[in-house]
Amino acid sequence: MADPFCSLCGRTDLAGLGEHIGICLDATACHQRQYRRLRDRADEATARAEAAEAKVLEYENAITWHTSCTSCARVLDSSYAETVRREKAEARLAVLELHLPAVLRALEAAVSGAGYEAIARPYRDARDALSGEEDAGHG
Repeated sequence: MADPFCSLCGRTDLAGLGEHIGICLDATACHQRQYRRLRDRADEATARAEAAEAKVLEYENAITWHTSCTSCARVLDSSYAETVRREKAEARLAVLELHLPAVLRALEAAVSGAGYEAIARPYRDARDALSGEEDAGHG
């Protein structure tokens, strides 16, 4: 016959199994409460650490812009993002302006009866030029 053991703690040197299990259950409940308290404290510490890290990143960004004002740095970030967006839009317009005369000539030819192929090639060229410009911007 196997020696009695506690399924909670694994001990086998049990004199009074019933009494030991009662003690072990109390200890388990206590450990669970301690675990929950420690988990809550760890969650609070994690939240504080994340907030501190965000603040440091904000300060680093301000330093990058050579300012001590984090609000000014956010305005500069927005301005920079808008400038980048505007420059990309202007580059796309330049590509369109380059291909637009050929597309218009092809449209005029198509209207005069030259057919679909007269417009297809200039249109594809303009589309490919714009697609290539986008791919170059993302690479």
